[in-house]
Amino acid sequence: MQPDETSSVDEKEGLALHPIQLLWVGVKELHMRSRTRGSHRDKVDPGQFSFMNGHNEFDPADKSISVSVLAEIGDEKHSDNLPFHLRVELVGHFAVMDDKFDASKIEIWAEKIAP
Repeated sequence: MQPDETSSVDEKEGLALHPIQLLWVGVKELHMRSRTRGSHRDKVDPGQFSFMNGHNEFDPADKSISVSVLAEIGDEKHSDNLPFHLRVELVGHFAVMDDKFDASKIEIWAEKIAP
């Protein structure tokens, strides 16, 4: 499933499309455990957050790449002092118009911009 490669303009709005388009997003993992009844006063130290991302290799035949992000607040086994534990991992699959986007920059895009 690729975006229409004959046109990089959204006909309805007359706006140019970015040469990398999101095709779909999937939830790989979603875990939430509340340790309290919850309150707007619950605080989480910014040091309790973690964020990671990764990607596969660009597939020149399919003109696609997948990017994943994982965000976690606390540690499931060692964060009893937090009001909750949250872990979310999402995967996005992107079509790349490589005639309009420099293929040598796709990995940089996947590491720095896509997440």
